Amino acid sequence: MQRTNATEEIISNGAAFWRKILNRTGWAGWLAITLFLLLAQMAQAQFRASIQGVVADNTGAVIPGATLTLTDTSTNKVLVSTSNGEGVYNFNALPPDHFTLVVEMKGFQKKVLDNVQLNPEESNALNVELDISAQTSTVTVDA
Repeated sequence: MQRTNATEEIISNGAAFWRKILNRTGWAGWLAITLFLLLAQMAQAQFRASIQGVVADNTGAVIPGATLTLTDTSTNKVLVSTSNGEGVYNFNALPPDHFTLVVEMKGFQKKVLDNVQLNPEESNALNVELDISAQTSTVTVDA
């Protein structure tokens, strides 16, 4: 591919621009810009983990409306979500860390999952199976 005069002018102007910046700020300016770009990239990578899954009973039937509480064990920050009509839940924009996930739904036993580790840039899928509660209620009506 051959460079046109316009392309060469853009390249030349771009190089002149960066030379001007270097001359005005010196190496301290370049160092500051480099550090800023590196830190910005690191900050962006901090919250690139997520977790998703399906809440179902022991027969495989999905459970919509289940309450999921995700607690970061390092910071004790708590996030709450509810499974949708297909039993699907998700938590996004999380730091890669260790968590405790508690899943609750009326009529089912509470499920506590400790030491859930989230890895960045990976699919962190965790399906949860709830057992039907053994607790029964009897209502007696005297007429």
